[in-house]
Amino acid sequence: MLAIIGKTGSAGGTGHVVEFCGDAIRALSMEGRMTLCNMAIEMGAKAGLVAPDETTFNYVKGRLHAPKGRDF
Repeated sequence: MLAIIGKTGSAGGTGHVVEFCGDAIRALSMEGRMTLCNMAIEMGAKAGLVAPDETTFNYVKGRLHAPKGRDF
């Protein structure tokens, strides 16, 4: 994230939502992904998000407010 901020500047994401994806992101744990999204504000972004994949679905599955049945 700091490398991205180094390229875009601390205001590079101002007014935008930043989506992270790719091999490096897929290799991150859910905790790492949440940290990355949390740091999106450091580049001025309104929010950060990670493209959902099996890691995301496995993390959500079975949680209290997760969709159930066909909705999941």
